[in-house]
Amino acid sequence: MNKYDWKNAFPKPSENFHNKLCMTLDSFEKENVKMKKVSFKKSIIIAAAVLAVGTVAFASKGAVNYVMGSTSSKPDYTNIPATETLNKNVGFSPKIVEQFSNGYTFKGGHNGKNKYVDEENGTEEKYKSFMADYEKDGDKVMLSADTYADSHKDRGNSEVSDYNGIAIAYISYVNKVVPADYQQTEQDMKDEESGKYVFSYGAEKVEISQVQGVEWEQDGIYYNITAIDSPLDKQGLINMAKEVIDN
Repeated sequence: MNKYDWKNAFPKPSENFHNKLCMTLDSFEKENVKMKKVSFKKSIIIAAAVLAVGTVAFASKGAVNYVMGSTSSKPDYTNIPATETLNKNVGFSPKIVEQFSNGYTFKGGHNGKNKYVDEENGTEEKYKSFMADYEKDGDKVMLSADTYADSHKDRGNSEVSDYNGIAIAYISYVNKVVPADYQQTEQDMKDEESGKYVFSYGAEKVEISQVQGVEWEQDGIYYNITAIDSPLDKQGLINMAKEVIDN
């Protein structure tokens, strides 16, 4: 595992789920933080790690390419923004549900700033995204959307179902968040290699959580819904995806 200056890359995370989106856009340009590649869809991993520690990157083992993403700690929107506003701020207007039939309700929206780096070819491309927070009985999930196809190429170990001609991919994995200076044990390395855990960095102590997500593409926009330690199950997340598709 490569070592990076994680302490400077991440501020102290708070206990509040929403405030875990704590890396400011100013910090985005300071460092290319990288994670090992695993066989799960990149955007779900990125969304989950953003929820956990702020800014995150995704890289192959040889650091051939990776994605960085960041957002503000406070919502840019407290109500669902107008189409014109989103077109101006992020360059596209995704579908946004105000309240899902299962009770999850819109609580805030964020403009996202991302960067796709191809180290092999020495290129990088910046693109914007939108993230919406939803909550029900204290459980919070995130709906994310962007239009950059290169960051959505690998479906990995996902289960795909069809809904009116749209493929909805479901992913579930166990995330192990560790302190910035954490040294992996031999068992950790085996667990990472086998896929038992996906490792993320930046927490004050070791925390293990169950991450689930669904992802799909509609009209050139790539969506995903991510949940951490949520009472939602696979079908619950797929049903939420269907509601966005039909919105």
